[in-house]
Amino acid sequence: MNAKIREGYIMKKGKRVAFILSMVLALTLVAGCSAKEEKNEDTGDKEKKELTVAGVVFQNDEFSKMMHQGMRDAAEDNNVKFLEGNSNDSVDKESELVNTYMSSGVDGIAINILDAETSVAALQKAYDKGLQIVVVNTKMNADFQASTVQSNQTALGETTGKNARKFIEEELNGEAKVGIIEFATLIPENSNSRCEGFESQLEGMEGVEIVSRQEAWTAEMALQKAQDMLTANPEINVIFGNCDPNTVGAVMAVKNEGRSGEVFVFGVDSSEQIANFLLDEDNILQATSAQQTYDIGYQSVDDLVKVLGGEKVEKDIVVDPIELSRTDENGVKDYIEMLRSYSE
Repeated sequence: MNAKIREGYIMKKGKRVAFILSMVLALTLVAGCSAKEEKNEDTGDKEKKELTVAGVVFQNDEFSKMMHQGMRDAAEDNNVKFLEGNSNDSVDKESELVNTYMSSGVDGIAINILDAETSVAALQKAYDKGLQIVVVNTKMNADFQASTVQSNQTALGETTGKNARKFIEEELNGEAKVGIIEFATLIPENSNSRCEGFESQLEGMEGVEIVSRQEAWTAEMALQKAQDMLTANPEINVIFGNCDPNTVGAVMAVKNEGRSGEVFVFGVDSSEQIANFLLDEDNILQATSAQQTYDIGYQSVDDLVKVLGGEKVEKDIVVDPIELSRTDENGVKDYIEMLRSYSE
């Protein structure tokens, strides 16, 4: 994250506070003017009931925790009650959570769905019962949701792919045997888009070959798959982990195998742990593309509250990634500082 990105972040946070203050001031002025007019018989009816919204993520990793923090802050800023849920990679659990919220009087749900198809039924039922739905981080094959807020999945892969291509050209003489750790079984659309973006940046490189693809979506799984990959294909010198746990697992596998300086990792997603990998002298992780996860979580609940208040919101919101690279140490340190500020 360079100075321009950091400046944008600071301005964004400032604008958010300024917007909230301006709204409070505007409402205060309106209330003051109304008091001078004749009394409205419907005043009691216009008092807003306390809204309750739920925010559902699908894992307990840093990505999901940061998303929940953004959701939580948006709920607090909008003075609504917030319930947290985690489907833990289970479609059955996801459906159970939605049904629980539906029966307990929740007004709306912002949810990081597990599947574009199988997640629809429970959410459609909730919508039919009057709940508003905002989908987070992936598309859903339906049209009843008020909004979809997500990262540009292809751009995540492309951003990292550009860094990988440059590294291979400058540091590996244009030659690389590549292993990929993906999560296509878990969320096919997101995983495939990231891999396609990454691979598109390596096209035309005659000395580059993808020799192995493995599936994982937890750090433990990715660690084992990366170790197996390196054992079966010792010629691999570049690994692409296309999500937070896969990036972490790949880095740890290279470290455990004693292949630092021989095998280089490129990732997608970030956390303070991943950012510190970029500062580590072991030189394993070279670059990653970070989703603006906090902002995605914040906007999903902010949009949900707006819709519940009768406002219109954009149907599809796509958020571009932040590039983090070992070659930009100050940018990485700024990113870590930004992450810490979210929890203050």
